[in-house]
Amino acid sequence: SGNSGSVAAETLSVTSAAAASTASAQAATAANTAATQSAAANTAVNTAIAALQAAATSAGVGTNAQVTAAAAAASAASATAVAAATAAAAAASDLAAVANVSVVGVVNAGRTICAAANSCTKAELLALNLNAATTAKTAAEASIAAINATVALKTLIVTLAPNAAVASAVATLSTAQTAATTAQTAANTAITAYQAVATAIGVTGTVIAASTGTTGTTGTTGTTGTY
Repeated sequence: SGNSGSVAAETLSVTSAAAASTASAQAATAANTAATQSAAANTAVNTAIAALQAAATSAGVGTNAQVTAAAAAASAASATAVAAATAAAAAASDLAAVANVSVVGVVNAGRTICAAANSCTKAELLALNLNAATTAKTAAEASIAAINATVALKTLIVTLAPNAAVASAVATLSTAQTAATTAQTAANTAITAYQAVATAIGVTGTVIAASTGTTGTTGTTGTTGTY
């Protein structure tokens, strides 16, 4: 009975429970968008890294120590971003299960999310929202970091070999930047929704700073160049 996004009936008014449920649903949707867009950015980054490595090899700088180190750094940042997006997707899924389903199961995709079979406590609901918001932010910022590491790789390659063919990588990085920006906006929406949940259930939530990281530009002649 009632939306499972609400906490135990004896602890909240109907109005507060409804507000918490609505905000939780908004947070779940935003967190899922952040995870999905981060994953898209990460896929583009991996494509760009491969294209840049091929371009470096063709330009005769593929075995340059600086290039290999920069490529390794970009790949490591990408791996971190992929893991972060996976964690954000799981957190968003858990929150969606609480916010949108009539009866909350004990587990979601094998993860225990609430102790009771058909409700969540205020603490559980708040924790699920917090996890969704923070993992969404982490995923977006990890994607931004991976993009910036890949831009650094591109810049190094064109510095060492000005005629290196990096146009395809630049285009792919532009796609990644768009996705990462969307992910960041969605993560900040999830953060706002988390605070709304805290207000609705009458507690002071953890302060989460909005994500403000930015990606570098991707010009063929350097990070401030033009394509």
